[in-house]
Order: sequence, then C-alpha cells, then structure tokens
Amino acid sequence: MEKMNQKEWRSEYVSEILKVHPGAIHLFDTYKNIHCVETPITVADFCEKYQVPVEEMEAVLNEMIEVSYVEAVGAREWELDFLVDFLINIHHKYLRRTTPLLQEKIQQVKVEKADPSVKVLMQILLRVKKELLPMISTTENAIFPYIKQITRAYKSKESYGELLVSTLRKPIAQQLNAEIVMMEEIIAGVRIQSNYYCIDQLGEELRSLVVHLKAFDFQVQRHIQLKKEVLLPKSLEIEAALNKS
Repeated sequence: MEKMNQKEWRSEYVSEILKVHPGAIHLFDTYKNIHCVETPITVADFCEKYQVPVEEMEAVLNEMIEVSYVEAVGAREWELDFLVDFLINIHHKYLRRTTPLLQEKIQQVKVEKADPSVKVLMQILLRVKKELLPMISTTENAIFPYIKQITRAYKSKESYGELLVSTLRKPIAQQLNAEIVMMEEIIAGVRIQSNYYCIDQLGEELRSLVVHLKAFDFQVQRHIQLKKEVLLPKSLEIEAALNKS
C-alpha cells in the first residue's frame, strides 16, 4: 500500500528535528560520522554539505518516525502475559541495572569541569531511584499479577470473570499512567540538561556520560510506548469485557 502524507523535511532545521525525535541522531551519524550538528542547518543544507540525496534522507526520516517501536516488533499482537514478562525482564531490569551506572558516570565528572546541568542530572537520577524504581516494584507486585489473572479469565471465558474484577480490581490506569507521566518527565529533564546534539564540544567525561544518557533515553522511550500504547489499553479493554460478562 502506498504511504500517504509523506512529510517534506528539507526546510526543517536538524536541531529542531532532534529535539522532537532524538533517535534520529543515529540517522545523521550514518551519513556522516558526526555527533555535533551545526545550528542553524536545514536538512537540505545538511544533505548538500555531506552529499546525501535529499529525497533519500526525507524517505528514511519518514520511515523512521512513522514506524514506532511498538509497530516494529509487532507488540500489539503479543499476549499480555508475554508483554508483562517482557517488561519485567527487559525494561524494568534495565532501569534497575542502569540507574546506578549512570549515577556513577556522573560522579566521575570532575567538579571543576562540571556544568551546573550535571548536578540537575544527578537529581533526576535520584528521582528514578527513589520514586520510579519503587513504583515499578509496586506494579510488579500488585498490578501485573492482576493483569495476568484477568487475561487468563478472559481467554478461558471463565464464568467468574466479572466476580474477579469486582472483588480483586486494581487501579491499572492510575498506576500505569503515573509511571508513564514520571518517565516522560524524567526523559524531558534528561534531554534539557544533556546537550545531545553537540557532543563533540564536551570534555571526555561529559561525552561518555551523554553517550550513556542517549542509550537511556532510547530504552525508556521504548518502555513508555509498550505501556502507553499496548499494556494499558489492552488491560482496560479486557477488564471492561469481563465486567460486562
């Protein structure tokens, strides 16, 4: 099927694209091994400077931004039992493992070289440790088992489905929405405080930190998409269906 509404990017500034779609930095790096995109420079100017066909760049940008992680891996077709286990073993484990490593990276930045934003980044990561990690533990212990229960009842067409919902109902929307909002706030803060787009202007310690923060941003965005676009709506749909049975 022919794709509709293909956007023309040539007049857009690269820096503005990266603010909204930070993962696109990897695309620009593919064509030219740079980590600092000059500002102001449009996509057309970038393509002319590095001898990239502008139509090719626009096509790849459209494909990259149109296809979300959820669509790319077919997550909408996953069973909720599998999605829950995937979130625990991949994304929750990533947060628990990576947060202390990022804190250590920040602490390695020499005080005399540290930008004030480094202190803010430390506060953001403390929020991950003190607020987000306990929140996802609550989700694992209370919300995920309930989601698995109602999923099994729905798939098996159990007669006790409505009773299960009425007696064991958990605040799925409240809990998952709180997680999603917090993760979005954390990533927004990380992007403001870390200069993703001019990494070559940074010292060695800060450059290493920003590389790790880019990876953190990338993984948390995937985490958000799975919960926001798949787990939350599908869980609420199953719960509503059982409540009517």
